[in-house]
Amino acid sequence: MRLDGEVGASHAALAAVYGVHPLKVRMGGTVPISELFKRLMGLETVFFSFSTADEDFHAPNEFFRVHRLHEGLEAWARCWQILGAEH
Repeated sequence: MRLDGEVGASHAALAAVYGVHPLKVRMGGTVPISELFKRLMGLETVFFSFSTADEDFHAPNEFFRVHRLHEGLEAWARCWQILGAEH
């Protein structure tokens, strides 16, 4: 099965972890370094976000659920496995 490169592999990995199709969002300006990777090195960047809105990201009472860390590790491992199988 040929996926859509990094985006397709990310989509498949997240779908496997969560059991639903992930939402694809473009977030310009969130991490400016990604523009430099593209412009100077020709590299695309894929970001995963494992926090949820109720965790008050960047607020004084911000927190992060530990199970999200485990989900993130599983998703990244699956993504690398998928990418490795493509090549």
